[in-house]
Amino acid sequence: MGFPSFLLSKYLTLRKFYGLMKKEVEYIAQISIDSLWAGRKHIEWNLQKGVNVLSGINGIGKSTILNRVVAALHSLRVVDGSLQTMMPGLQLQFVPADAEELHFDIIRSFDRPMSQVELIEKAGDKEIRSELDWELYQLQRKYLDYQVNMGNRMIELLQRGDEDGRRLAAEVPALKTRFLDIIDQLFAETGKKVMRKCNELRFEQQMDFLGLYHGEGS
Repeated sequence: MGFPSFLLSKYLTLRKFYGLMKKEVEYIAQISIDSLWAGRKHIEWNLQKGVNVLSGINGIGKSTILNRVVAALHSLRVVDGSLQTMMPGLQLQFVPADAEELHFDIIRSFDRPMSQVELIEKAGDKEIRSELDWELYQLQRKYLDYQVNMGNRMIELLQRGDEDGRRLAAEVPALKTRFLDIIDQLFAETGKKVMRKCNELRFEQQMDFLGLYHGEGS
């Protein structure tokens, strides 16, 4: 049986009076990230107490920002009487500023983290941490198979030893170029381009190299 409501209220009041209760965060007022993509991007996100929405086109960095924030929340420590994140390059401002405790929940849908058992069953790739990463990993494998098949097709055509075979073999790489051009067009607004000399689908953005994970699949 629980406490009667009036006893519970008195109990909490006494704890607060004697300083036994830590002051809790009401909400996060601002998120600042000054080391996004190797320090080339600075983000300042001012939040309100109610619902806040982060929106943007695919590949712009929404998942990257949110994953950084989640990591920062897990690193929180009380320093000089207030909560501070231990994650370099990321600052969180709380209301009230002198709060010492934060309760939060992380809710994910398709991008939920995978358990250790699932990771072992799926693959040994350390980059695979969620169901979405697994789906993208499988797409990468299909892309590698596509390149192998394309190379085998070129060899087959060249082994014919005739002019028509050489002509057709020379046309095969154009199909891959067209495919990569289409991807570049889809991600044009993000400033990302596919790295043409890489065997995997990887993106280059302002000299930063990004794998096909999280945001690129949403």
